[in-house]
Amino acid sequence: MSIETIEYNNERLAYIIRKDIEIEEKEFFGSPDDFLQIGYMNLKKGEILKPHIHKPQNKIITENQEVLYIVSGKMKVNFYNRIPQQISEAILTDGDLIVLSAGGHGFEFLEDTKMIEVKQGPYTGRNDDKEILEIKK
Repeated sequence: MSIETIEYNNERLAYIIRKDIEIEEKEFFGSPDDFLQIGYMNLKKGEILKPHIHKPQNKIITENQEVLYIVSGKMKVNFYNRIPQQISEAILTDGDLIVLSAGGHGFEFLEDTKMIEVKQGPYTGRNDDKEILEIKK
């Protein structure tokens, strides 16, 4: 299995599901307490997932998390602590998926890149959504 975890001070900042991951059936990653639940399903021809509906729930979301799926290209993800100082980095290429769950992050595109981003809504505008970090070296 090809999962990488980025941690700082015992806090998981992100995890990367590499394109070469091999899952036999169905597996969910992260923790049941995560605001985003990411699963990988290797379903066989003829399998059926029973029709269903998701029950309404009152959930309190206290952190914004993101999922990026790299369709094609190559990018570097830089990870930052709260000081903010860069603490780690990772290179992502086509087929990789990253879940950004805590801390700061920035991106450098090393090739033309197509990606899909998924995060919680509703979106209330850039001023409410992001704080730009002034990086200390």
